[in-house]
Amino acid sequence: MDNWKTYELGELLLYEQPSKYIVDSTNYDNSYAIPVLTAGKSFILGYTNEEDGIYPQERLPVIIFDDFTTSSKYVDFSFKVKSSAMKILQPNTALVLPKYIFYRMQIIQFDHSTHKRYWIQQYSKLKVAIPDIPEQKRVVEQIEGMFSQLDAGIETLQKIKRQVDVYRLAMLQNEFVGYKSWEKCQLFDLLEGMRNGYGKKPLDSGNYKILKISAVRAMTINFNEKRKNAVPFNEEDLIRENDILFTRYNGSKDYVGVCARVPKLTEDFAYPDKIIRCRLKNNSAVHSKFLQYWLNQGEARRYIRSKIKTTSGQNGIAGGDLKKTPIFLPSLDLQEQIVINIEEKMSVCNKMEKMINLLLIQAENLRQSILNIAFEGRIQS
Repeated sequence: MDNWKTYELGELLLYEQPSKYIVDSTNYDNSYAIPVLTAGKSFILGYTNEEDGIYPQERLPVIIFDDFTTSSKYVDFSFKVKSSAMKILQPNTALVLPKYIFYRMQIIQFDHSTHKRYWIQQYSKLKVAIPDIPEQKRVVEQIEGMFSQLDAGIETLQKIKRQVDVYRLAMLQNEFVGYKSWEKCQLFDLLEGMRNGYGKKPLDSGNYKILKISAVRAMTINFNEKRKNAVPFNEEDLIRENDILFTRYNGSKDYVGVCARVPKLTEDFAYPDKIIRCRLKNNSAVHSKFLQYWLNQGEARRYIRSKIKTTSGQNGIAGGDLKKTPIFLPSLDLQEQIVINIEEKMSVCNKMEKMINLLLIQAENLRQSILNIAFEGRIQS
């Protein structure tokens, strides 16, 4: 490393403001050709059919840099962007390979806790030591060889995770094979009430909690997905044990109209407007659990999907349609037995999924370790 030269990032990466590449409309559709990017975690926000203001192919690859969080993405395809809160960084290829400097940026420790733009005044001033081009090429090849093996392992884990989801659904449906002999009704017949949630934007401060829209998924509520409010919520905005919560809108149809039962609560939670709360006449754990399982599979789920409507790229379902969801209801004793059977098998699925998620986190940590080793000069030929 004695012959490495030190440069400021601004010498290695020339920045461009993204203003002429910002998308005019957010009416995205997966059938369109041009991706709309953010430098944040989501990366591809959607696809546009706009033909002007597309980043030119001949100037690729580039690095897009979030000016507020300092996160970055490597881009080697034409694109548009969502907002001006980024810089487009063009590598100075006389000094540095694009992939090399991108990987090097991933191990920079930088405090971005203050909400401000960082590239011009601070981040571009950071100094990094750079070897010659042949050595950069060797390091990149070593990194990508190890990443390739790691990605293969991650894909295997994700495949197993998808198979667990398939098994979970098949297991659910198997518990309802005799449903046509049960009493038929509609969801509305079982409800004390149905209501959309709190319609104002939370203040993101204070002690009063409200679920995020993303908190509700099929058969689960993530209470860590929450926002705060300084003003207390009204009683009708709160959820309680054994309520059934439905997602009302989502970008993906797979998440629209899925529902979950509210478990026993230790603190108050409100719910937002894009979630529908159903309060049951029979407020028992067995009944609400049975309905949660019934509503996420088979005939009920097929009916709900058939009622999803798409407007401006957003998928949604009306409460009036949800009320008509077909329900086949056995005796309470049989409901209880079905719930016991499902939860025994679901427990196995959940343990497997938890283990896979832990391994996926470890895999991402290993990716970071590979980069750290590479830029400490400890990757050997």
